[in-house]
Amino acid sequence: MARPNGAGPTSECVPVEYLADRQAVLRAGRPLLYGSGADSSADLPAHVRAASALRRYGARLLVVQDDVNAFALVDPSGRVEPLLLPRGPDGRRVFEERRGTKRLKMDLEACVALGDGRLVALGSGSSPRREQVVIVGACGEVEVRAAPEFYRTLRRCAYELGAELNVEGAVLHDGCIRLLQRGNDARSTTPAGCNALLDLDADHFRRWIDRADPAPDVSRIVQVGLGTVSGVAYGFTDGTVAADGSLAFLACA
Repeated sequence: MARPNGAGPTSECVPVEYLADRQAVLRAGRPLLYGSGADSSADLPAHVRAASALRRYGARLLVVQDDVNAFALVDPSGRVEPLLLPRGPDGRRVFEERRGTKRLKMDLEACVALGDGRLVALGSGSSPRREQVVIVGACGEVEVRAAPEFYRTLRRCAYELGAELNVEGAVLHDGCIRLLQRGNDARSTTPAGCNALLDLDADHFRRWIDRADPAPDVSRIVQVGLGTVSGVAYGFTDGTVAADGSLAFLACA
């Protein structure tokens, strides 16, 4: 349903198509250990603690962690090195229940490649602390930026869908930055949750990252029905653009 006079984003619902001939195959795993080992002075463990998003970064893979102020860079040989972000409260980089600091993490859950060598990791937006983006430059420079006005717009869209804001994925697709909103939370008003794609104009998003424009508005909301299993709703966890240009995603209950 389109709103009149440009008052807000268009909204529509689409079903999900499951293709039996396309399968993800999990092969033998390997531990992700930093080649430089643990660094207590930097509050960095010896291993990668999480992988909330994974993106190509030049010849390497960049692994986003939701509970550590550090990315991991994996080169083609498999060597893993940290890319440190600024320290958080009390000089911490690791945030967890055991330390009583989980509430302070940036909760970086999504990452999008802008197509110009830069990556932008995004907080989930589930609390004010998590309304931050991290910009990784083509040469490894890092900027952490608070983005309350950006997340205010996203939160309003999520609330209109009957869900708490929880950004779990981001892709550059068809000229849009498409954010994957996970909808299976306690506030959801439907048994299947309310997962959705929140579309932003990609050029406007880049200009905002460059501080040349205000935060972009959501131009379109696409609700996606993922269904349930044993009465539990599926929710987005990440997405990517497949070789044929379609949007592929991961979901779990």
